[in-house]
Amino acid sequence: MTRVAADGRGPILARWARAQLRDALGGAAAERPVGAWCDEPGASFVSLHWKDTGDLQGCIGTLEAVRGIVDDVARNAVAAGTCDPRFPPCELADVDRLDIDL
Repeated sequence: MTRVAADGRGPILARWARAQLRDALGGAAAERPVGAWCDEPGASFVSLHWKDTGDLQGCIGTLEAVRGIVDDVARNAVAAGTCDPRFPPCELADVDRLDIDL
């Protein structure tokens, strides 16, 4: 399951977060969403949880809107999967085993 904020863009951003993490870990290239809203400033938190246990794997976020929302989600998704100091970095095979919360 992927949980996101309840605006119409949530599912797009959730797919983007997963694709961006997969890309960063050596998988298929992520295709950036398009639309004027994509460059609107936004702040996000991305949390990754293991689907089988619900345990946290990583959580990174931004408090202030300093970049476009699509870029912010991409940055935080990759950081949550690879840079959260509390957990070992994800591997490519892990991406589909994770729930993504925005």
